[in-house]
Amino acid sequence: MEQGKKEKIARTIRLDPEVDERLQAVCKRLGVTMNSFLISAVGECIVKHEAQMRIESGVVDVMREAISAMLSAASVSPEQALQLQAEIEEESKAQK
Repeated sequence: MEQGKKEKIARTIRLDPEVDERLQAVCKRLGVTMNSFLISAVGECIVKHEAQMRIESGVVDVMREAISAMLSAASVSPEQALQLQAEIEEESKAQK
């Protein structure tokens, strides 16, 4: 194998005849092969889902921090609890 080239992995998919006909029509109209179209579509889908996973991960982190702050606030004075609440609100606004 040439240096710098990565080995490709073959995958097999099964399509309903109607979906295959639609795929062929779209590829013909776009002037691309079905393989290149599918590689592009899979790549776009992966990027979309990775972005969603990063968003969800961020939400989990924010919730974890909020719960931790609430638990800490339970063992502090009312003045300290108000300060913590204000800090959480500021962080929440900053993330938006």
